[in-house]
Amino acid sequence: MLLPRYAGRPLSIESIVNDLQFSPEATAAVRQNVANSLSWTETFVFDATVFSNTFRYRSVLLENGAMVSADAAKFDDVIETETEGGNTVFKTKRSKIVNEKIVKQRSGLI
Repeated sequence: MLLPRYAGRPLSIESIVNDLQFSPEATAAVRQNVANSLSWTETFVFDATVFSNTFRYRSVLLENGAMVSADAAKFDDVIETETEGGNTVFKTKRSKIVNEKIVKQRSGLI
């Protein structure tokens, strides 16, 4: 996971977005969801433990409509991706289904 490397460091939402080199579209989407310009630049100390306890799962929505989710701390270990033409793409892995559910709506992703 990307964010634990920021543990204990003073940063802002703006500095994280810049450091992770978000695309202009992703930057605009984040800015649109920040309460005000002060929140965008306000400095705070990142607490990885609080973050991990709050955000347990990471999900990605693929262009074909599929959603892939995994434990956030282990996501990069269990979900394989590669870069093609400047885009990160999901690589299908064979894995046994151990649980399945149907939900009313996608959680957190549009």
